Amino acid sequence: MKLSDLTDTYFKSPHYGYLSESSQRAYKRDIRHLEVYLGDCTSLEEISPEQAYFVLQRMQDDKLSNNTINTSVATLKRLWEWGVVSLGLDKDKNPGRLFNKLRHEPEDKKGFTKEELDLLIRRSYLYNRGQLLALKFAQFLFGTALRPSEAVNLTEGDLEVERKIGGGIDTYLAVRSAKSREKGKVARFVFVTEEIMELLSWSRAARDGMKSKSDNLWVSTRGNPIDLDNVRINFKKICYMNGLGDRELYDLRRGSLTAIINDPRYGIPVAQKVAGHKDISTTMKYERIGKKDAAKLFQGI
Repeated sequence: MKLSDLTDTYFKSPHYGYLSESSQRAYKRDIRHLEVYLGDCTSLEEISPEQAYFVLQRMQDDKLSNNTINTSVATLKRLWEWGVVSLGLDKDKNPGRLFNKLRHEPEDKKGFTKEELDLLIRRSYLYNRGQLLALKFAQFLFGTALRPSEAVNLTEGDLEVERKIGGGIDTYLAVRSAKSREKGKVARFVFVTEEIMELLSWSRAARDGMKSKSDNLWVSTRGNPIDLDNVRINFKKICYMNGLGDRELYDLRRGSLTAIINDPRYGIPVAQKVAGHKDISTTMKYERIGKKDAAKLFQGI
């Protein structure tokens, strides 16, 4: 099967429709890389280890990062795995297995801190509507530790209410990945604190004021489902306006998970569940605590 035949079939499948818009864009970006370097004249089953090696060499020679290359190869693997289930492809001929995984370049991404977020909030009187929306969305990300792509797809139907014994209610956000949404399952839950509820109330009021027909929890200033790229741009702008430099929305999740890990009430096990990580080593990447901070936290057993 040629790459174009596989991708065309996948793009028409229900599985692709379950992906978020950002995931769909990422898949198409990865496939464009594959099309450039793999071409479409060779059947995927007939790719040899030597061909795979030279494809990697060409991608590196063209200055694609190892992370980008690995992601593109991972997409190829996933496409073939989907084809095994949906099209009857031979699982032992997955072409993605021929590509050696490249070592990731070291990253030192700095998570957002509560103090930095408070600074953005104090200066909110300077922001236009789009920038204010970006700030509220950033507060939501920090309070929930959600990925931006997860938060942007939440709807009113993802809010679940549970009555407590003795009165009162607890509210949760049911987070569904593409796979869990397809299976009708919930990947994980996020507890809705009073602060998060206030942010959602703000968002609802803005949505109702525009008479939006969308049931998304977060909508744009025009009442449409929120455009994550625009929010990213506005968030970067307010960070620069306040002297915080080049920051990104994902830094809110990084900072939130770091705060959870370093809080003696929670620690790594809670952070792992909140993050939705299967492997605890992934959660450990967010552990950033200095020696003196550790000494302060540990007061003896």
